Parts: sequence; structure tokens; C-alpha cells
Amino acid sequence: MFRYEYDTRRPLQLLEALGFARGSDGGLRDAAGQRLAVEIRSTTDDLNARSMLAAADYWQRLGLAVDPVVVVPQRTSDAEYGATFPAFFLNRQRNDLVNLRNFRGSEAPVAETNFVGSNRARYRSPDVDALIDRFFVTIPKTEWMQLVGRILRVMTEDLSILSVLYAANATLVSHRLRNATATAVAPTWNAHEWDVS
Repeated sequence: MFRYEYDTRRPLQLLEALGFARGSDGGLRDAAGQRLAVEIRSTTDDLNARSMLAAADYWQRLGLAVDPVVVVPQRTSDAEYGATFPAFFLNRQRNDLVNLRNFRGSEAPVAETNFVGSNRARYRSPDVDALIDRFFVTIPKTEWMQLVGRILRVMTEDLSILSVLYAANATLVSHRLRNATATAVAPTWNAHEWDVS
């Protein structure tokens, strides 16, 4: 059985390698004595908000000054506010290959697009766009999987998005039900094709 042990000292070592050191108050400070501070936002969705607070608590234990902000429903329609967060935004999104479309540069919510788009990280790279475009027109499985690997490698190395958790949605389907292909997004999308045996 595979067992992963997380080294809790590693994040602090990385921050120290960047020049941050603990001050007398226990907080991380740069060479000029400025406190390392970040904002993390989330929506009022229960899982998002709780995950955000857990991340904020962990970062505070590391020595960061953290400002957790729950975006109230009245602000969710403000596209510019939603797109211009200063540090981190914790939200849930689909974790499948179809979602790769949302990482194109053209999906970045920036001023030129009136802050509309699904690329919340606003990461833009013509090279990644070309890989994503090739991915959606490639049929041979070997080449297709190689493209996925290249896209994920760039996204991981550039840290355009950081996955914190995976929320599983369970769907129960009777063994007598035929043609049911439940998905987390739309469990009844093909209900017109279902049949009982």
C-alpha cells in the first residue's frame, strides 16, 4: 500500500529560501522587516468557506498574515471584483479533461474582456493554448495522452492552479437500471434513455 508522508517543515524551508525569516512575533518578514501577508477569498458555499478557513489557519501557523474574505452574494455579480483578487481564490470547479477549455488565455477575465471568462487564474500562454487546441482535435489515444501530460506539466510547473482538495459526489444507480450514466455535474442528463430490466 502506498503511503504519502507530508513534511510539514518543507513550506517554511521554501519561504526561508526566498528570504523570509521569523520575526520576534513569530510572523514571517522579508529583509526590510515587512510582514508576509496574503488575502484568500472564497464564496459562501459551505465547503469552499470551510476549506478557505482551514488553509488560512495553516498559513497563519506558518507565520503568514492571512486575510480570509468570504465573498458575499451581493458581490458575486461584480465581475471585476471577482477577477481581480490580490492573492488566492479558493473555489470548486470540475476536474476533468473537458475543463481544460477553461484554461485558454481567451477565457481569462481581464479588462479587455470586461472581466468575463472561466480562466479564474488569468493564466495566459500561447503555447498552452496551442496544446489545448490540439488536445481537442486529436483522436489517437497515445498522442492525446501525451498532450494531456504536456499541458499538466506546464500547469504544474507554472502553478497556474493549485488543487487543494477533491470533493467526491456519490450517485447511486440500481443494477436494474439500464443506460444510466451518472455524472457529478448532471446525474440525470440522459434520463430519457433509461430503462428498467
